[in-house]
Amino acid sequence: MHPIVIIGTGLAGFNTVKEFRKLDKETPIVMLTADDGRNYSKPMLSAGFTKEKTADDLCMATPEKVAEQFNVDVRTGVHVAGIDAANKRVLLPDDHLDYSKLVLALGADTWTPPLEGDAVGEVFSVNDLMDYGKFRAAVDGKKTVTILGGGLIGCEFTNDLINGGFEVETVDPLGYCLPTLLPEAAGKAVQSALEDKGAKFHFGPLVTEVNKADNGVEVTLNNGETISCDLVLSAVGVRPQVELAKSAGIEVNRGVVTNRLLGTNAPNV
Repeated sequence: MHPIVIIGTGLAGFNTVKEFRKLDKETPIVMLTADDGRNYSKPMLSAGFTKEKTADDLCMATPEKVAEQFNVDVRTGVHVAGIDAANKRVLLPDDHLDYSKLVLALGADTWTPPLEGDAVGEVFSVNDLMDYGKFRAAVDGKKTVTILGGGLIGCEFTNDLINGGFEVETVDPLGYCLPTLLPEAAGKAVQSALEDKGAKFHFGPLVTEVNKADNGVEVTLNNGETISCDLVLSAVGVRPQVELAKSAGIEVNRGVVTNRLLGTNAPNV
């Protein structure tokens, strides 16, 4: 019997396993993930400095623990090359894995706006526990951080880093904090509260360049201003991972299109 294959070990993937095992203890399940497979709470990634937590501290369960607890095969560091829905196969770089049912639990990728400059490759984003670990290591011993984005995640990181003792400047082309979630009065109240804690906001301009400087990096805005800092964190939003679904012939729109039972137009996914 071929296993149920779940691509992704984030909240959706782990909760699928957890709920399925309440009904079925024996059907084989294989979970595939490109990262290290640790189970964690994603909202905690933007509260780690406030709570003085390292990436290891935020880990709720190792893949080995998950495998033992839920009787699943968790395979980490696996990059799925494609899906052959007609033959019910997940295509891997050097092999394939046959499945009885396939669950896509890929989540979203961070999006960084188009930037120029010789330090673009050093702009950080935090989308998973491994990202958080890399960012926390990079910011250790530093003092100043520039954040791209004044939405929910940008404001959460602004607050979290200030609580961690950093000086933070946040840039957003719109007019106030959380502009797509809150009316102006409420957004400006959030802005005021963060400014009272020491945050500095640049509303209106866009970041165009990030360049190396003697003591860190220099961020250039399209109004001519520059910001000197130690590190840059991009928090401008995420986009759903749909390329794998598209390559398999699955209908996508802003995300994977499903029916009310979360089935797709591909009968075997």
